[in-house]
Amino acid sequence: MNKKITGTVKNGKFQADDKQEFTLAFCSFEGKQVEVVVRRKQKSKNRQYRYLYGVVYQLIGSWTGHTIDQIDYYMKVKFDFDVIGIQNGEEIRVPRKRGKKGQTKEEFTEYINNIREWVHGLPDCDLYIPEPNAVDLGAE
Repeated sequence: MNKKITGTVKNGKFQADDKQEFTLAFCSFEGKQVEVVVRRKQKSKNRQYRYLYGVVYQLIGSWTGHTIDQIDYYMKVKFDFDVIGIQNGEEIRVPRKRGKKGQTKEEFTEYINNIREWVHGLPDCDLYIPEPNAVDLGAE
């Protein structure tokens, strides 16, 4: 079992965000060797993903009746695609394959903004997608 515990380092000491969770996680490994990995917490990209999947795609899915996977595929074909050919004068698009690094924060922000602008420009669509800073995305 892997457990991720977040917190802050103050004066060289770790202070868990949830002390009870921290204690329970270590108690479950009583008498066993463990490996502790310390790294700086990733913030912005995780927040962007939570906003995209938890707000943008969720609202679009509620409005259209499509699943988040279907919406994700459609949006990638519409806004983040590779053209693999032309047929009858039309581009044949597939979602862009990205490596482990994915998009930069700026590219990801532009992708989300393109989706928001597209939704807000649809005729007969009363769906409003709030700005990222206007919604509670939970703890970092």
